[in-house]
Amino acid sequence: MTLILSPQLEASLVQAARLNGLSPDAYAELLLRRSLPNISLATPEQQEPRPRFGSARGLVTIPPDFDDPLEDFAEYM
Repeated sequence: MTLILSPQLEASLVQAARLNGLSPDAYAELLLRRSLPNISLATPEQQEPRPRFGSARGLVTIPPDFDDPLEDFAEYM
């Protein structure tokens, strides 16, 4: 997105950014987010991909003797 600002508005934006300790771009983004809270400024390639169902299939195996009694607990059974 490109915004075209008047020289006076750009100068006041830069001055306000310096007073708030931000870069002019960061300050402009902050103002834009405050005025339009429902927009997403992130592009799709910047968003984290969601895990796909079943993508870890085969990575974890359970041994056949998993349900067998443990030798350590033999005295309690």
